[in-house]
Amino acid sequence: MKAVFVAVVLMWGGSAYDPELDYVYLATSTPTNNYYGGHRLGNNLFAESLVCLEAKTGKRVWHYQAVHHGIWDYDFPTHPILGDITVNGRRIKAVVQISKQAMHRLLKEPGSKQPAQWLAQRVAGDPYDHRDNRSG
Repeated sequence: MKAVFVAVVLMWGGSAYDPELDYVYLATSTPTNNYYGGHRLGNNLFAESLVCLEAKTGKRVWHYQAVHHGIWDYDFPTHPILGDITVNGRRIKAVVQISKQAMHRLLKEPGSKQPAQWLAQRVAGDPYDHRDNRSG
């Protein structure tokens, strides 16, 4: 009998619920084994992701996968944060997810069927970022 490997994805950072939209937001973990992915083929869909579900049905509304086929345990360490922000003078609902790399991923208007553009910004003085040929 051939052994079959099954990778497990957990949700240890918690979830957030928006009663207005009846959506639940799940922040998922790195699949097992965190630091070796040779037995996990593909992008490991829904791992290291923020997943939005309809609370009553469990139907997926959208998802955003921050890391494809992760091997560095860069899953989201906290629950998603729900709030309102002002964009161009207009208040909109928002979902913010903090990552282990200290990036804040902002989703504008979570009531839409698709997540908006996710913003990532390089940190000034990052000694590991040599795109502009700085030494450091």
